[in-house]
Amino acid sequence: MTENTLIAYKYDLNNYTEFIYNALGISNINSIKKSHIEQFATSVDKHILTNQTLKIKKSSSVHRLYSTIRGFHQYLCHLRIAKRNPAQLLIPPRLTKNIPVTLLVEEINKIIESVNMKKKYA
Repeated sequence: MTENTLIAYKYDLNNYTEFIYNALGISNINSIKKSHIEQFATSVDKHILTNQTLKIKKSSSVHRLYSTIRGFHQYLCHLRIAKRNPAQLLIPPRLTKNIPVTLLVEEINKIIESVNMKKKYA
């Protein structure tokens, strides 16, 4: 794992725990519900739209955020700090897929026409 990835996970986890504690007033890890996590995700989505400086802009970053939260709760369950994992059934939004850039028929024809077929290795 790269240093930048670790920094991103730490950033996500800090935002999540601050939201749970400050915005929702939850101090007991066992009081966190799936709906609280969804509230956090919604607040992040709204923040993306209103604040261009927020780092979570790409859908892959949003997926990393969900992964961070799931892993955090799984770890707390593993250590028996938490009794259950509220993030277990959390479903992240679908990743957006980039449409590949394609050439126009005219562009392909120009490329074909530009090849000198009289040369030996053309």
